Amino acid sequence: VKQNLSTIFREDKTIRILDDNGKKIVETSDGIKFFLDSMHPGNTIIETYVRNIHNINSNHDYSGQIIIDVGAECGDTPLYYANKGAKVYAFEPIPEHFDAMLKNIELNPHLSERIIPINSGIGKDGNLTFYQSQSGIVGNTSFVTNLHGGDAKKITAKCYSIKSVLEEFKIEHVDLLKMDCKGCETFLTKEDLEKIYSIKIEYFSSFENKNTLQDML
Repeated sequence: VKQNLSTIFREDKTIRILDDNGKKIVETSDGIKFFLDSMHPGNTIIETYVRNIHNINSNHDYSGQIIIDVGAECGDTPLYYANKGAKVYAFEPIPEHFDAMLKNIELNPHLSERIIPINSGIGKDGNLTFYQSQSGIVGNTSFVTNLHGGDAKKITAKCYSIKSVLEEFKIEHVDLLKMDCKGCETFLTKEDLEKIYSIKIEYFSSFENKNTLQDML
């Protein structure tokens, strides 16, 4: 017996796999596309587009709002917020992640004009050493602590403090600062917060990172 697919699947949770000349593409229920080899299934799809963990308020209108996305990785969150109408400054220091983000943004031309991809990190000013997994696009990266031991791949990337970002990119006000950067959030200052309306942080704790959650608060 043939059934209407909408009676079997929840439309807002349905993910499609497409084939474009031998290239696999993942499409979300919102029509946002990712190259399968340029994303992380767990983070990109499950967290962002199925569990919807970046949705702070379902009634909030992001149209025309300014978002700074720290730890933009393969572009999942920049595309998520751009699809809601926001202008997104997407910071990603790791070359493999940044290249994947560019590919995925290009795959969504109707959203690309709302995203400014920047191949840099956030935390403090200077060229900083990041510790990265040898596995390439999959793996946590940080300049605050080495999560990968002696096998860590090291890369050097330009970084900004939030103060420098606001000055260089002439940003007068930030509606949302999203941070997923394995420790860089501990470099936020009270001065930074003066121009930021709201913050969404994935707080990172480790033995090497001496800043506590209470320090953050």
